[in-house]
Amino acid sequence: MRPVVWIGVVWFVISGLVGGGLPSAPAGGSTSDSAWVAGTAQARDRVAGQAIPGQYIVTLRQDEFSTQAVSNLRRRLDLRVDRVFDRALNGFAAKLTPAEVSALKADPDVLRVEPDIWVEAHDAVLPTGVDRIGADRPANGEPSPQPGAPVAVLDTGIAEHPDLNVAGGYNCSGGSKSDYEDRNGHGTHVAGTIGASGGIVGVAPGTPIRAFKVLGDSGFGSLSAVICGLEWVIDTLDDTGVVAINLSLGAPMDDNQTKCGSSSFHQAICNTKRAGVAIVVAAGNDNKNARGYVPAAYSQVITVAAMTDTDGCAGGRGGHSSWGSRDRDDRKWIRSNFGSVVDVIAPGVDIESTAHDGGYRELSGTSMAAPHVTGAIARGWDPGNGGRERNIPGFKADQGLVKLSSNTGCGDEPPVDPGGQPADRPKLTIKPETAAPRERVRVMLSGFPAGDTVRILLKGEREDRVVTNGNGAGSGKFRVPSSREPGRYVVRAVGKSGTSDSAKLRIRD
Repeated sequence: MRPVVWIGVVWFVISGLVGGGLPSAPAGGSTSDSAWVAGTAQARDRVAGQAIPGQYIVTLRQDEFSTQAVSNLRRRLDLRVDRVFDRALNGFAAKLTPAEVSALKADPDVLRVEPDIWVEAHDAVLPTGVDRIGADRPANGEPSPQPGAPVAVLDTGIAEHPDLNVAGGYNCSGGSKSDYEDRNGHGTHVAGTIGASGGIVGVAPGTPIRAFKVLGDSGFGSLSAVICGLEWVIDTLDDTGVVAINLSLGAPMDDNQTKCGSSSFHQAICNTKRAGVAIVVAAGNDNKNARGYVPAAYSQVITVAAMTDTDGCAGGRGGHSSWGSRDRDDRKWIRSNFGSVVDVIAPGVDIESTAHDGGYRELSGTSMAAPHVTGAIARGWDPGNGGRERNIPGFKADQGLVKLSSNTGCGDEPPVDPGGQPADRPKLTIKPETAAPRERVRVMLSGFPAGDTVRILLKGEREDRVVTNGNGAGSGKFRVPSSREPGRYVVRAVGKSGTSDSAKLRIRD
């Protein structure tokens, strides 16, 4: 049984990969992760975990990659090879007829022939997750959070965004190899949670992020495309220095893949881990035991479940989320997978982050929780043996279980600044707390840095901007949009400094 790390003290996809013949689904939305919800007619023809007709992954028997072995097979059987793997896997992906499949299975150089599988994405302004794990606060006496080590995001790509430091990438999903633009939004949201710096703040602001597009614009992709992404991470490692991979994707597992050699995908994961790269994956969004999902079940990865955190503080005092009264603060998200294979639980509900249109949006899911951990690794957290070394700031280990620290800056004791003096906690107050559409709401700020430019956000959209005075206070007002449906909403105040707070607003008829 894996000890669980609760990332939810003082700190800041798509989840649906498969191995062998496995299904996959996204891990993330206030919409639930869009990766779980296929939005195009093309996507409706695809089901995560189902085999792609006529498409296969072939693993060769030799321990060392041999171009000659691939060439001999290609020439002898007149194969149509799509991709050749020599780092993450010793083999290739190809379109094959039934006769060619039979011939390859009988060939002494071939270890296995597996159907390629559809994979899907699992369905930050200071997000509560960043606030909760303390990523907005200085570490080790540094004057401010620093950019972290480079990481890779294997997802729907990453769009250009002023808050992101995209350090190049590669397209494994088809089309131009240099086109890793995100037209879905899932990968861009994941990237913002890791490293956004500007209008929103990630765990490791400004960290270089490599975009490997392994899922198409519909949020679906092939297993071989994911292996292609792993291949490119390993192959470029000396140049990029990537320390971690974020896989906010996954798939239900229909066989017992417990060993590296049990499937082509598991072998690729193992080879990537051996190359020295930490692999962070989403646990999945089905409220089931994550042991039944890959890659979440693999011991070589850091599996992340999602918790609800509505106020960025420990103690369970923040009320419920947009998912309803059953989804309470500081508890497992009602849709998150769980179980002994989970290593870390991190904020994943109503997470605001970068959008592929250049703005911001909220999503929920284990896809949104996983990048908190990837960002932590970029900032220097040593995941050790599968994430079991728990030296993330603000965590306390007790009998193998990391519990929520009381030192979150949210309790009776004020947080302490780097000089050791008590610091005022940022506070957002709104009046009235219940308002009708088009009614004005007053905003009052205190405890923010002097001269900070603070955006007032409702469901990720800016309603006002306040510049604080010399005492870190300020006020403003906004009109409730007429388009908002009745219900409970979170108003966020997000400073350019990265400081933030939130308040609850009920919109009535």
